Amino acid sequence: MQRRVRRWVTSLVVAGSAASLLSAGTASAIAGAEEVADGTYPFLAKVSFGEARSCTGTLVDARWILTAKSCFAEGTAPVTAGAPTRPTTVLLGRTDLTRVSGHRLLVESVIPHPDRNLALAELSAPVKDVAPVELGGANPQPGEVLRTAGYGRTATEWVPNRLHAASFTVQSVAATSFQIAAASAGATLCKGDAGGPTFRETQGRVELVGVNDASWQKGCLGETDTREGAVEARVDDLADWIRSSVAVQPSGLREPVTGEFNRDGLPDLVGVDAAGTLWLYPGTPTPNTFRSRIWIGGGWGGYRELVVGRVNRDAYDDLVAIENSTGKLWLYPGTASGGTFGTRVQIGGNWTSDFHDLAIGRVNRDGYDDLIAVKTSTTQLLMYAGNATGPTFDAAVQIGAGWGCCKQLTLGKFNNDDYDDLLTVQSSTGKLLIYAGNAAGTTFDAGVDTGAGTAWNGSSYLAAGQFNGSGLDELVAVDSASGQTWIHSRNADGSWAARVQPAGKIWQPQPYELNNLVTGEFTRDGYTDIIGTDSAGVLWLHPGTAANTFGPRIQIGTGWGAYRELVVGRIDRDGYDDLAAIESSTSKLWLYPGTASGGAFGTKVQIGAGWTSDFHDLAIGRVNRDGYDDLITVKTSTTQLLMYAGNATGTTFDAGVQIGAGWGCCKQLTLGKFNGDGYDDLLTVQSSTGKLLSYAGNAAGTTFDAGVDTGAGTGWGNRSELTAVRFGQDTGYGLLSKDTSGALALHTARPDGSTDWTDPVQFGPRD
Repeated sequence: MQRRVRRWVTSLVVAGSAASLLSAGTASAIAGAEEVADGTYPFLAKVSFGEARSCTGTLVDARWILTAKSCFAEGTAPVTAGAPTRPTTVLLGRTDLTRVSGHRLLVESVIPHPDRNLALAELSAPVKDVAPVELGGANPQPGEVLRTAGYGRTATEWVPNRLHAASFTVQSVAATSFQIAAASAGATLCKGDAGGPTFRETQGRVELVGVNDASWQKGCLGETDTREGAVEARVDDLADWIRSSVAVQPSGLREPVTGEFNRDGLPDLVGVDAAGTLWLYPGTPTPNTFRSRIWIGGGWGGYRELVVGRVNRDAYDDLVAIENSTGKLWLYPGTASGGTFGTRVQIGGNWTSDFHDLAIGRVNRDGYDDLIAVKTSTTQLLMYAGNATGPTFDAAVQIGAGWGCCKQLTLGKFNNDDYDDLLTVQSSTGKLLIYAGNAAGTTFDAGVDTGAGTAWNGSSYLAAGQFNGSGLDELVAVDSASGQTWIHSRNADGSWAARVQPAGKIWQPQPYELNNLVTGEFTRDGYTDIIGTDSAGVLWLHPGTAANTFGPRIQIGTGWGAYRELVVGRIDRDGYDDLAAIESSTSKLWLYPGTASGGAFGTKVQIGAGWTSDFHDLAIGRVNRDGYDDLITVKTSTTQLLMYAGNATGTTFDAGVQIGAGWGCCKQLTLGKFNGDGYDDLLTVQSSTGKLLSYAGNAAGTTFDAGVDTGAGTGWGNRSELTAVRFGQDTGYGLLSKDTSGALALHTARPDGSTDWTDPVQFGPRD
């Protein structure tokens, strides 16, 4: 693999070199280093770019690792943003690679740095039990001793199974890189250590300083060069780039509010999505940037008028909301641990739909947070004063009239005095008005145009917060048309700057958020795709990628809430994967044929009738050895396992034939080549034990062999969406299944065609 040449290290060998230089395409570790004790440096990851090469990486965010850009290179072609060109596996939190611990993940996308040998790699699932390494520490200094760690080759082992680490001394520092030399005898960086971290350990804290770039490789097994030293890409100055790149934009929210919820001293954002889920977007030191969202709770579709204040007098930000069905006002108290809220407390009643535009701030100058609201029927602006006891408010006092003029009330410090001001949108003009607070605190000054334009009627919600260090409150606004969240910042003189989107990308829905999952090759690009339905009955296609991951979804149908038992097979004899499903209301079996163009299905064709709810667990595969796809199912009333043989015509299946009895035992049937013998096997979950059983196919094809435990554990009774999957040229099948958290586990096919039941890849959940 080629990469840019530095004038002062023109002969250095890249640590992550081409597969032709590595036995079996393996990685390397630090020669002359000590083995790391189990559980040490859990943020370290081994990154395998297909069979081409392996590298080391570092967890910098729950969903992202930082590694070398060269790890993802194909020849001399530049590494570009997007899905990697090969399936890329990440083993994280495994000091000993022979153990099934930590996490096994795939890389879904790569963000290369424009001018350093660095890349951010997005993981297929968030890592919640490992703290990411700290960013933004001091720059390296000549003479400073740092630690570096990696997997792979040492002085004596070509493919070691343990993580190694050693100390190195900084020799010199440049603008984007620095050189290091061994501080302990014999330590050096070897092929495959590219992307490994160089870090500072201070009082139990670990700060990322650099990433392994290149090395002379003195002392590495198979190398003869006698020169010493290595080059590190600097990372200490890239905290903002990393945070902005991995950030997720808040989008599709209603009732957004801001506050300090997770106890890190930074302003966070909380809001409700279309499904009624309450999410926390933690703030970062980088302006206009949030970390990946965190689930707080469900069922928030029944609440409105979310506001934040310090209501119960414990100095933590609390959340207040009206419950639509009861008109009760609830307090969700902040807690010392942060990140969620305590048990709710009722602090008011009769908050009917006649009240709107709640806001909390310090209005009456007594030092307690007050609640204001507009009463629709009278257009009064009412204040409910806070008090020393909390968490309830005093009785309402009118502090304004004629407030049918306006909407989207929010309180905050919007001018340069010490009083909370009231911002609102004038409905008739779309202007943003400020009603300044004053020393009296019995009402506000007259409204004045803020000079922020006339487009504010297009904002559904407003929330005050400080995200840029200006000292004045800014506004978070949700665009009514797109659902996009915007931040309206302040200029140095207090005027309003042009709105900006928060940094990062908008989250794209993922396959594990769907139900009725099936896989096949639907888009005609040679990659395995996944199809499923959402809660609204929309049918979505997630196209496969070269990385064995799934791209952004494409809508391919509606009304699929009326169907059950989705299955895939090559039914109509044209060589394309088809989709079959039972229409619940009519008990008809329909075929949706695949097409040459791919990406959608042709006109549906009825291929069966009488498929009532007495039939369940449909699966398609080659059972009877005639070369045609067959359909199997369980008849609930008789517990028979029935086979409906495929035939040459492909317009329907033959009549059902019993091939098993006593199948009330089991559920979640799926067919595929799981044991490496070339015959389709039947997998199912034993209801009484939760075990995953395999009923092996055989040459006769009239039935299956007796069921045997796959050794995949006993938790399968709580799993759903069992789906056989085959990637590319795999000789065998993997198995997808969803757990109660919403995560998909992928048990992959081994090279011999059997399925690995011990070490699945995880996709999701989102948070």
